[in-house]
Amino acid sequence: MQFLSRAGGCRISDAWTYLGMKMLVIENTELRVVVAVDKGSDIVSFRHQPTGTEFMWESPIGLRNPARYVPTVSAPEGPFHDLYEGGWQELLPGAGGFTPQNYGGSLIGLHGEVALLPWQCAIELDTPDEVRARLSVETYRSPFRIDKRLTLRKGESKLIIDETVTNLGDEDAQFMWGHHPVFGQPFLGPDCVIDVPAVRVITPITADGSPFQPASRLPSNREFVWPNAETIGGGTADLSRVPHPDGRTSDLAYLTGLREGWAAITNQATGVGFGLAFDPSVFRYIWLWQPYGGAWGSPWFGRVYACGIEPHSSYPVQGLSEAIRNGSALKLGPRQALQARMVATAFRGQGVQRISPDGDVTTK
Repeated sequence: MQFLSRAGGCRISDAWTYLGMKMLVIENTELRVVVAVDKGSDIVSFRHQPTGTEFMWESPIGLRNPARYVPTVSAPEGPFHDLYEGGWQELLPGAGGFTPQNYGGSLIGLHGEVALLPWQCAIELDTPDEVRARLSVETYRSPFRIDKRLTLRKGESKLIIDETVTNLGDEDAQFMWGHHPVFGQPFLGPDCVIDVPAVRVITPITADGSPFQPASRLPSNREFVWPNAETIGGGTADLSRVPHPDGRTSDLAYLTGLREGWAAITNQATGVGFGLAFDPSVFRYIWLWQPYGGAWGSPWFGRVYACGIEPHSSYPVQGLSEAIRNGSALKLGPRQALQARMVATAFRGQGVQRISPDGDVTTK
């Protein structure tokens, strides 16, 4: 257990609790990051210190301790939505899956296992120039372990995330792996622009060809050239621009054909943005979740104005069984491991031309 004992440089502490859950705080003069260790290792706060900009969306449900939560009745898709506070989740071995997914004879719920489990945390490095924490978890119903190291260096606005997924089993194991960062107000608004090096937009497939959601702008089962997509009404939607919440729309799209592994969202009014660099050989798709005020019914009831820009290994939102069917699921042999690095950064500018694999941002 460490305390934030320094007045300057980098600081790290896992001595904090909230609602009975262990929390990890990592900060320097540029960033302050808060991790809910006991709830999926979710990043519940990612704040740019010089401007006081909080990027992460906070859901109307709020952060709840899974150990203290008793549902009125078990939901068919599992408890993810009951415990979804917003912020940034890690998803494995499934992503999506609104009906239970069969995994070797066990059932996996919405967005897999690791976002609902308590993780282990150890502080590996604590100096004024650099701090690092190691987090790890083993799944219950599938044979995986994730080891994740979070590193922050003095004077840098970059959180480095180094991860290893290991198949602990003695047979092949297929899975989806995703990151689910979602951005909200006051950072998010109509002045925000999304930059990604994508080529195509694919809209979700529905069995009867109906829109994915009642308030969808986009038709289902279609493919477009990024960033423009034809709307249901015959118009054009520029998906790189965040619409006003009064539009009351809600969509999901998959961005594919990534030329490089990065994505960014910038508020052009404040000149502050958030960027991600990731390995495009692992995270080959970006799920663009767009609940811009039109997510009706449970659990949102129209209360959500947010934007998720989510690097994923696979698609679709129907879950692992469909990802296996379309060939996008990942597979590890017995005792094999897969490593990946992701860098999350805050920056100032009016948009992004490129983010290097090390997280260096070239602004417009």
